Amino acid sequence: ILFWRFFLASLLLWIFLFIFKRPLIRLTLKQILISCALGIFGYSFFSTLYFKSIEGISISLAALLLFMFPIFVNVGAYFFLKEKMNIRQLLSLVLATSGIAILVWGPLFVNSFSAVVFALLAAISYAVYVLVSGHYQQGVPPLSSSLYVITSAAVALFVFHQPSAG
Repeated sequence: ILFWRFFLASLLLWIFLFIFKRPLIRLTLKQILISCALGIFGYSFFSTLYFKSIEGISISLAALLLFMFPIFVNVGAYFFLKEKMNIRQLLSLVLATSGIAILVWGPLFVNSFSAVVFALLAAISYAVYVLVSGHYQQGVPPLSSSLYVITSAAVALFVFHQPSAG
């Protein structure tokens, strides 16, 4: 499913940009390589982790854990990029964490602890993707970056998962 999702998105984006916004296809080799690395080691990686997580926990819990990524982005920006957090960001983190705690309060149905780990790793890897892309893709048009990220993710998912047509 993952490969087909990214393949179709890639195909539609290539067609759209080729017909309507051809200049957005052109990037420097460095920008293309960074976008491809983000697709291979970012999108395909965290998507695979997320899909592995839903094999052992409910989709709602997996999604909830994945959407902890803004917390990891802020924490990562503070510790690794040495960005200062203002009071609003800190309050937002406290509220987001509280909201997640309230949502998962009570009995959880988990068939596999490793699935919870996969979901958390998906959130962390997506946060790393956000931080890296924000740092290295400044000035790159989002559609241009997306074109190469999604295309390379489709290629990586095809290679890693070898999907069937049926």
